[in-house]
Amino acid sequence: MGSAAVQGKLWSSDPETWAKLQEPQVLPFFRGTLDALEPLAGKVLLDAGCGSGLALSIAAERGAQTIGVDAAPGMLEITKRRVPSAELHVGDLESLPLADHSCDVVVAFNSLQFAESPMRALAEFRRVVKPEGDVTIAQWGDAARCQTEALFAQLRALVPPQPDAPAPLALSGDGRLEARLVAAGLHPYRWGEVEVVLSYADCDECYRAYVSAGPIARIVGLAGEVRVREVFDRMLKPLQRQDGGLQQRNVFRWVINKPAPHS
Repeated sequence: MGSAAVQGKLWSSDPETWAKLQEPQVLPFFRGTLDALEPLAGKVLLDAGCGSGLALSIAAERGAQTIGVDAAPGMLEITKRRVPSAELHVGDLESLPLADHSCDVVVAFNSLQFAESPMRALAEFRRVVKPEGDVTIAQWGDAARCQTEALFAQLRALVPPQPDAPAPLALSGDGRLEARLVAAGLHPYRWGEVEVVLSYADCDECYRAYVSAGPIARIVGLAGEVRVREVFDRMLKPLQRQDGGLQQRNVFRWVINKPAPHS
């Protein structure tokens, strides 16, 4: 069984809120990563774990022929509205419904860490990309430079430890991502990062935005909404401005890879 069986349900819990309040927060990250992959016009681009399709819509605007795969049917319903021309599939990152060497570009925005087996997912990315193509992994950056990680850490403490449970920053820092990329037969050759400031009108909006994400929805299911909301209030109220708004500063990074020749 791949990641879709679990992640599809979690990420379909409130896709409209995700698409409205949370996904647009990382628009600079999407744009910065796609900037590094230009030119995109005329290329076949797969967004592996495309969510509600904001990054895919940017790629389409830049002339790419777009394909999206995601575990969550609810997310893909929004993607269909945003990118009517896209070829969309509900499925696992570990078993992509695409032919060998069928894509010029594969990009995974904050999705690889949610695969049941990141190594199998990377092997699939390598399989579907053309020999001269690019595989780009884009995700949260160093935890020490991500203000939101303090909130995530307190939320993880509400549930029994699960070392292999997917988490937003599971592959961030300490060379963990690069080691997997090389082991999967990929050659990293370009790196970059984008600072993203997550901004919310108040604590209520911030809570609704985060709970629409799969990992937080999972914790709510295990620990209960009351305990989760207590953590949000404790961690976020000190960040509030006089007008009630709040911000969290984070760093996101991207790594572009070429498929290494088969030995």
